[in-house]
Amino acid sequence: MPITTPFTPKTLAARWGCSERHIRHLIERQELPHFRVGNLIRIPPQAVEAHECPNLLKSASDVTGDTGLQHGQPRKEPSGGRSVSRLPLIVAKPNVH
Repeated sequence: MPITTPFTPKTLAARWGCSERHIRHLIERQELPHFRVGNLIRIPPQAVEAHECPNLLKSASDVTGDTGLQHGQPRKEPSGGRSVSRLPLIVAKPNVH
């Protein structure tokens, strides 16, 4: 059953096992799509799923494109010409001693 209720920074932090501040930093850096209801921040479930599993939500044409690359192969970025791996983002708890 898909999630349909938007996340708050607090509920998303609990899901990912990180701090609420980390979620707010992702939003401030525009790495996590969000919307506002008045002053409240809400994160759509589709944005959370895309951030958790970026490769699973791409269509076959997005993954291969016109370059003929197969899933998992690095792509050349136009800005710097560096190869970037398209592996899923792993969110982990910080090491606290």
